[in-house]
Amino acid sequence: MGSGFLFLLIKYIFVIYFLNYCKSKKRNKQDNTLFLNTCYSANGNTKGTNRRKKLLLIDNKTSVSNLLSDKNKLNYGEQNEKIENNGLKNVEEEKINYIKKIVHEKETIYALSSGKDLSAISVIRISGPLSKIILEILLHKGVEKKDNQIGSYSIQLSEEDTKKKKKKWNLEQIIKLKKNIESKKLYYSKIYDNANDIIDNVMYSYFKSPNSYTGEDVVELYCHGNPFIVKEIMAAIENVNNILYEVINEEKDKIGSRQMVHVDDLNNFIKIRESKRGEFTQRAFENNKMDLLQIEGLKELLFCKQKIQKKIALNYLNGYAKNIYLKLRNNIKKLLVYIQLKIDFEDEHIITKKKKKYINMFIKKKVNNTIKNIKTILKRENIESLNTPSNVLIFGNVNAGKSTFMNYICNSDISIVTKIKGTTIDIIQKNIKIFNNDYNFCDSAGITTLINTKLEEEKKEKQKSVHKKLESIGIKKTLHFLENSSSVFVLVNINNYFNELKNVISLLNGKFMSNPKKTPYFFLCINKCDLQQNPERLLKIKNNVKKMLLNFLNPRIFKKFSKKIFFISSKKGHNINKLLSHFNRTMVNKQSLSSDNKNVYFLPFERHKIYLKESLTHLRFVQQNINLVNFDIIAEEIKLAVKPLHEIIGKISNEHILANILDTFCIGK
Repeated sequence: MGSGFLFLLIKYIFVIYFLNYCKSKKRNKQDNTLFLNTCYSANGNTKGTNRRKKLLLIDNKTSVSNLLSDKNKLNYGEQNEKIENNGLKNVEEEKINYIKKIVHEKETIYALSSGKDLSAISVIRISGPLSKIILEILLHKGVEKKDNQIGSYSIQLSEEDTKKKKKKWNLEQIIKLKKNIESKKLYYSKIYDNANDIIDNVMYSYFKSPNSYTGEDVVELYCHGNPFIVKEIMAAIENVNNILYEVINEEKDKIGSRQMVHVDDLNNFIKIRESKRGEFTQRAFENNKMDLLQIEGLKELLFCKQKIQKKIALNYLNGYAKNIYLKLRNNIKKLLVYIQLKIDFEDEHIITKKKKKYINMFIKKKVNNTIKNIKTILKRENIESLNTPSNVLIFGNVNAGKSTFMNYICNSDISIVTKIKGTTIDIIQKNIKIFNNDYNFCDSAGITTLINTKLEEEKKEKQKSVHKKLESIGIKKTLHFLENSSSVFVLVNINNYFNELKNVISLLNGKFMSNPKKTPYFFLCINKCDLQQNPERLLKIKNNVKKMLLNFLNPRIFKKFSKKIFFISSKKGHNINKLLSHFNRTMVNKQSLSSDNKNVYFLPFERHKIYLKESLTHLRFVQQNINLVNFDIIAEEIKLAVKPLHEIIGKISNEHILANILDTFCIGK
């Protein structure tokens, strides 16, 4: 009984306590509301309801006593005024920042980076200090209804502001358009002209400096690829220049009081303009985003027509080519430092003759290695030569099946094919792409007999028919092309291979023994193998052909022959695809300079060779006169050898070279 009474008493006390607690919480909430309303009335705030809702987001658990300092209980209205003053101060700073961007000495440029023709998508690129401001103005009607925060100053565009047709802008309105756009992200929105009419639905990206192509603030707009739409967007961007002119004109009287702001002559106010050829890349160079070698690689990449060109261009862009020249330059610079350290010892006569001889040997060894490396690069053909497809001559005796071979490769009847000997009397050329690489194939007049001297031709000329005369002219042309071709397909008829090959060997020995440097690369093909099906017979022919080449062909010319001998059928296409695959692979390997990685390709530009030859001249002087001159002269020559390598890499400013490269670029690159 006693315990039950005690339980009821405790329960009663708990309920009374809980009810009192709830009443006190309600009273505190009402007091807080009343106090905050009083503060707003003291500040003359007319928008009581909306502001009250925002301020009441403060957790009710926080008492008013926590909002006021125990030591210095300021009037809440004064605190609110202080907050608003801070907001105004931030807006003033924002104005100064905007004005600085507008009057920045660097102009903002824009251009169509994609093609001008009708397409699915067009890309418009903007670069410069005003890029983001231009974007925000183009997006002006697309401002979200939620607040745009600028520092601690809160603004909101009214519906009236967004609906009315814009004729003029002021700085405050432009600042209100500020959007929090993350760099390197893709956004979707509508863009508007100055009359609030929609131009297009676009995707856009913002790249904040310095992490952009040019190193500046960059904006890219991806719009529909209608030239009419592109023209409208470009006009809207151009019009921003007029908007900013009006803004600066309005603010110029106030600008004087703002520190560190300088306004140029407003009569020539052009801060936004269309870019010149290659100007985006020029700015990338100026901002150390690209070096001269990378720009050369970019040029090659933009205009390449072959896979090998693309590989070489990408290696320039990725820095492989630069590493080759840097390694060359650094080796010479290390040698220069070594020599300069020895100069003082030489002046003080500390170095003995034996020691000097050892030093000279060390210098000569390093110089020889550098000369060898430079010569290796100079032996390579220029990358510019890849722009012109190399000549590939189809060469052989009359009726060896050359024209049929040409027609099969071209997949068309480009050459006349008959049983009559000597049908082809002129060079027939066709540009053919093999595995994405371009080659200029040349069908030629067949050689009939050994043509060693012009006297023999002149003696028989009177006895020749008109056709024979034309055939003779054709053979002369064939021999001329033979000297100027990079590679040659030698075709011999399997039924007469011995005599035909003997004729070819004699002609090649006479043609290239005196000038082996002009010797092209040869691919020997035994044609019409469909007429001979016996495997043992084919193997015997192959062995005989190898013996003839080894025994009768000049060794220097023999080295220029492919080790593989192909049995083909021009008529039926047998083995031709394998032949062309081997041919393309061989030619690509001949053109490429591989270092540690066999998949890395490099060829120099003609400009590079000019500077390498200049460097080579000074290194050869050191090589030849190392024992005749002192260290001072050697050091000076080594310095002169380093300078051309600086020119190649682009460490020494050469505006003329850069201008020539960029002049070939399109507008928008």
